[in-house]
Amino acid sequence: MGSNTEIAQVSLIYACRDDSCETLEQFHADPAWRVVCEKDAGNALEKARAGNPDLVILDCPSDFIELMVETIQDDLRHHETREFALFASLDTDPGPDQRICLLDSGCDDLLIKPYLAEEIRYRVGVHLKKNELIRHNRFLEKQSTHAHQTIEHLKNDLEKVKEDLISEKDMLNSSLKQINQMTKDRDKLNKNLLELQKKFQKNTAGIGHILLKLIESGVEKYKGHAQRVAKISLFVANLLNISENEQRHLKTAALLHEVGLLLSPGSGRPDVQEQLNQLEEDFLVQYPVKGAELLIKCSQYHPAAEIIRYLNEHVDGTGYPEGLKKKHIPLLSRILAGSDALDSLYEQGPPVETDEILTTLENLAGQKLDPVVVNALEKYVVAHQSHSKLKVKGVGISDLKQGMTLAAGLFTRTGTKLFSVNTRLNEADIDKIVKYNREYPVEETVYIKA
Repeated sequence: MGSNTEIAQVSLIYACRDDSCETLEQFHADPAWRVVCEKDAGNALEKARAGNPDLVILDCPSDFIELMVETIQDDLRHHETREFALFASLDTDPGPDQRICLLDSGCDDLLIKPYLAEEIRYRVGVHLKKNELIRHNRFLEKQSTHAHQTIEHLKNDLEKVKEDLISEKDMLNSSLKQINQMTKDRDKLNKNLLELQKKFQKNTAGIGHILLKLIESGVEKYKGHAQRVAKISLFVANLLNISENEQRHLKTAALLHEVGLLLSPGSGRPDVQEQLNQLEEDFLVQYPVKGAELLIKCSQYHPAAEIIRYLNEHVDGTGYPEGLKKKHIPLLSRILAGSDALDSLYEQGPPVETDEILTTLENLAGQKLDPVVVNALEKYVVAHQSHSKLKVKGVGISDLKQGMTLAAGLFTRTGTKLFSVNTRLNEADIDKIVKYNREYPVEETVYIKA
């Protein structure tokens, strides 16, 4: 007999008082069985617990059935489950009550002699398969229980997350409302601030206009001087690529650079062409600093005040108030000083010829004024020579020819002076200009007398 429930070899513990019984002999004779014999049923069960065989057969004479039931029940009290199959071997059929009692005590099957070993091998296969299914079912139940518990935990976690999300959503909505309100308040404040800034700028401009009028009222002949200095300063600033914001501060400084004259011990600005006493000479040097100290009290004029403060500094270090040299003097202050000096040349007595102004500027370069600023001022002079007898034209370096006369000094972009105004160019001069232009770029346009 063959079946998928029949196992190839069965390990058996056989409990029998008679070692020579016919049933036990057939198990020993069949190679499909590995048999261990025990005299006592209790010992057989204990050995089965330790060795875990496929099958335990307890030989049970009719007059020992009740004792066998107690032995099996006692084993189950100590061990709730078992992996092996347990059969009771009976000499005769004890009747339904006894059969039920044995099966109820924990027997998996009842064997009525005579029976074949092959039949038992099939039966034990069925029981082992059943036990395997039971174990697998228990495993699945355990897994199912664990999965159910995990799902319950996840559900609880999800509920908590949901509650947290709802709480966070409420908080977020509340925060968004607050942010919206704060944004509205900020926009309102910005609007009010903008209006205040406009009013402040308007008031500041008004104060500047008043100060300018007060300055001009001191000396009649200096009316328009500040506006001209501002115009020259912005021309130079554009050539030197000064930012728009700095140009605004420079213009303010130019318009108010003489505000310190309001503190003059006399009346207005001392006339440099007249004989000055020591007090007037000292004040003429110090008035930019006094003006800066006056303007700096208003935050709107702070940048302009710092430009005015260094108006009387000279690039050779002989100026006032700190004796600064060259690059240590703020660039905007150097521009303002040059623009002020140029307009002062226009103011001194009868109209001055362009070549005289250019010569004077060149003499100031490197001493009082920054050569880079002087170079830009010379371009301003040439560009605004409407009433001058001198005619000037601009040419490129490649167009220079022998015999041309410079109408303005020639500088490199770093401020190095190559030639003075009125220099008559020869071939060596032109070669020098071309050579310098390769290594230290020269201004693109050279002004020559027409």
